[in-house]
Amino acid sequence: MFEHHELPIGKCSLKDDMTSIWEEYRTADGYILTSPVYDVGVTALMKRFLERKCMLHYRRKEEYGRLPDTREKAHFKKKVSLIVTGNAMDEYCEVMGLPCFEAMESHFFIEEIDTVDRMYVGGVESISDKKLSEKLREAFMLGVCLIEEIERARASG
Repeated sequence: MFEHHELPIGKCSLKDDMTSIWEEYRTADGYILTSPVYDVGVTALMKRFLERKCMLHYRRKEEYGRLPDTREKAHFKKKVSLIVTGNAMDEYCEVMGLPCFEAMESHFFIEEIDTVDRMYVGGVESISDKKLSEKLREAFMLGVCLIEEIERARASG
C-alpha cells in the first residue's frame, strides 16, 4: 500500500520511548493529535514530537531548497484530525488555533496524510458544563468521521 524509499529509516541516538512510538505511528491508519495553545503555538512537547518525525523524511543533496520527501508515502490513505484547546474563546480560533493547526498539518502534508477535521475548543478555563458537553460530542463525532474517512480510503484501494 505504501511506497518505501530505498534508504531505511535510521535509528535515533536519543534513548527514549520514541522507537516504540514510531512503530505504532508508522503502522497506524489514522491519528488524532491534540495540543493546548501555548504562546500562540503548539506546546514544546508537540513541537518536539513533530521535529522527531524528521527521521521519516529525506532530501537528496541535489534537491537543496525544496521540501523534504518522506521515506514512506501514505498516498493520502492515512488520515488525521486535530484538536487544539485554548483559554481564548472560540471566536479567537483564527488567531490562536490556526497557527497550531498549520504547524501540525505541514508535517502530515509531506507524508501525504489528509487532514479530515480541525477542532478548536476555546475558553477552557471557564467552560460551562453545557459547552463542555457539546464539545465532547463534537470530539466524538470528529473521531467517527475520521474512522469513516479511513474506511473510505481503504475501500478505494
